[in-house]
Amino acid sequence: MSFVLVTHVAAGVIGLVVAWPALLAPKRRGLHTVAGRVYAGALVVMTATALVLASADPARLAGLAVIAVATLAAGVVGVWFARHRPRVGRRGWMVWHLNLMCGSVISFVTAFAVTMTGGHWLSWVVPTLVGSPLIARTTARVVARSHHAPSRPVVADRGDRQAALVHRASARTAAPLPR
Repeated sequence: MSFVLVTHVAAGVIGLVVAWPALLAPKRRGLHTVAGRVYAGALVVMTATALVLASADPARLAGLAVIAVATLAAGVVGVWFARHRPRVGRRGWMVWHLNLMCGSVISFVTAFAVTMTGGHWLSWVVPTLVGSPLIARTTARVVARSHHAPSRPVVADRGDRQAALVHRASARTAAPLPR
């Protein structure tokens, strides 16, 4: 077994293992971000090695190379949404981040299933059929939670604590709205 293949398999296993704590941990600093960073690193290594492997046997491995590139694209854009939090509606950035990162995990699982089953057609379909409804349910929960959550201040610079304190103070002293 070549070094590239061993590295590819190791990155794939690491990605599959650390994806679950990142998905299941509370979405705040700590386990979620640490596991997410390890997942992103494994994703980059897995994609790079997949492209090297596919170049050695493109007729047989072109499909897995496509999955690897799509997985990397979803992961990179998902991380971008989490880091930049663009204003795309209320909690919109989180919905995009969630869908893209979960989609990249489905791609990881699909590639693993295809490899383990020798390319059986069900291995191409089942991960998406199982994962998509789970993503939809989680997305619906995030959206519902965001409609019930109190508005939080939008602070241009995360280091600008003064603006957040002023917002909190004005929120405490504001008169209640008439019903």
